[in-house]
Amino acid sequence: MKHLFFGAAAIALLTACGGSDNGDVSKEIAGAGEAAVKSAESAISDLGNITLREGDASEAAQALAAMSLDASGAGRIEFDDSSSDAAAASFDSLNFSVPEEDTNFTIGQMAFDGLDMTEEGASFAKLSLSDIVIMPDEDEETQGEIRIGGMELINPSPGLAAWIASLNGEGEPGPFPAGEDLSFDRWSLSDIDMQIEEGDEGAMNFALESIELGGVGNDEVAVAAISGITMDGTAEGTPFNMNLGSMSLLGANRSFVDALRNNAGDEEEMVAAMMSAAYQNPLDPGYDSVVIDDFAFDAGGVSFALPGLNTSVERNADGQPVKYVTQPYTMTLEADAEGGEPGSQLAAGLGMVGYESLELSGAGVTDYDPETDTMSFDSKSNFLKLTDGFEMRFGGKLEGYSAYAESFAGMDFEQMMSGSAPDDQMMQQAISQLKLHGFNLQLTDNSIVDRLFNLAAAQSGEDPEQLRTQVVGMTSMAPMMAAESGIDMEIVNEAVTAVQGFLQEPGTLTLALDPEAPLSMESIAAMEDPSQLTKSYLGFSARHEELGPFQAKWAPVRVKKMREDKTLAHLH
Repeated sequence: MKHLFFGAAAIALLTACGGSDNGDVSKEIAGAGEAAVKSAESAISDLGNITLREGDASEAAQALAAMSLDASGAGRIEFDDSSSDAAAASFDSLNFSVPEEDTNFTIGQMAFDGLDMTEEGASFAKLSLSDIVIMPDEDEETQGEIRIGGMELINPSPGLAAWIASLNGEGEPGPFPAGEDLSFDRWSLSDIDMQIEEGDEGAMNFALESIELGGVGNDEVAVAAISGITMDGTAEGTPFNMNLGSMSLLGANRSFVDALRNNAGDEEEMVAAMMSAAYQNPLDPGYDSVVIDDFAFDAGGVSFALPGLNTSVERNADGQPVKYVTQPYTMTLEADAEGGEPGSQLAAGLGMVGYESLELSGAGVTDYDPETDTMSFDSKSNFLKLTDGFEMRFGGKLEGYSAYAESFAGMDFEQMMSGSAPDDQMMQQAISQLKLHGFNLQLTDNSIVDRLFNLAAAQSGEDPEQLRTQVVGMTSMAPMMAAESGIDMEIVNEAVTAVQGFLQEPGTLTLALDPEAPLSMESIAAMEDPSQLTKSYLGFSARHEELGPFQAKWAPVRVKKMREDKTLAHLH
């Protein structure tokens, strides 16, 4: 049961991020987000309405004997009292010793429903445990205890039930089931409380209201949900605390789960296995939706908060992803210089660019057409924004991404993780799959340019405006340098003019590719003569637009004031 607990915890904690609302996205996207939340709420609610598989009262005694529960101490479990009725049985005041794990369990009550026998061995429809206390041996370096209010396992597969039954036997437990042998309708833990001490390394208190897994089968984990996590303690002398309101994951792909579980002891093997699983089906993120609420972490004066995340995948009738939606989210990073060394260091770093804290927000929506293997996304719904810094929006259309990603499936990820370069021939084959139909990027300066010039000037001892003039002057040399390379001068001149305007006055820099015919990435990579990449061939454009009067009036940081003061004190 310990393996099941830690496996499920790892699955749930694998998915973390954050969110907020933003008026810049369409009602269609907002609707997709609401649908994902309702779907998650419905799936979690349905876990409480599962019908138990019927057992066989005539086989109940045989099943209990097979689990070494026909008498106290017949196996590893001792109990004070027991009772049975038809295909059900209950036991009170249990002690469960696992010598090879240096761990002892005490359990207030254990109950079985739907007892019977299968070809694999003893089986049951429901196992319930309450008032569980897990303690390490006294000579273990890590001390503390784990208290669990309750645990339930409903309708396990025969292989899983037989493995649980083997845990109480006198011999070695059977092998943990995998594939089709590992399935169940619901598994849950509630009211978890942990206090762990690791000598001089630190201590931790951990509490969790509940964790649930539902619909676990051969291909997916239908529902994974956790709620009410709080954690605090010290690590190497630094205090920390973490809180998570709730998190749910629907439709998790078992290939990712197995990659995590089967390589839990080796980080590099785990990453390689998960990358391999991802490239087997590169357009599938491995879930249907993730909904997260109220995550916050603080350590030594560094505070990070993610109010929530809502991300979902829409699929066609064949189960193929056709739309990816990440609702607008916001995350914040704050520093308390008096809170500890990490906070002091972060506060100094932020102060160098005139910030006391950072607030980053974004959103993403991508449509995918399986028939043409084409991904498309527009700049209205795809953005990244740093408050009082910049806003970046991007859109485009790319053909062949799935074929491109699948070309990597045969790569040796273990060697790549150790620093080996990818296979050149395979890389060339992958690139040959891509065609770019168009791309655009808009970068709006809301003070980030002036902040960076002020930072560079402070480090070099120069005047910020003199440094700006030098950089703009250097960009003026680009046409002369490009003339010798054969690059289309229309592209160079237009790009330089736009970049110079962006560096000198706050506004938006827009770069775009809008070719008449899709651009083959293989053809572009193979071109030896850059003069073939003309403005008309690429559909290239670049422009700088200054902030309008209304934008300038309400801009969070006035560039003119910053330049007059020439200090970082007025940057935030």
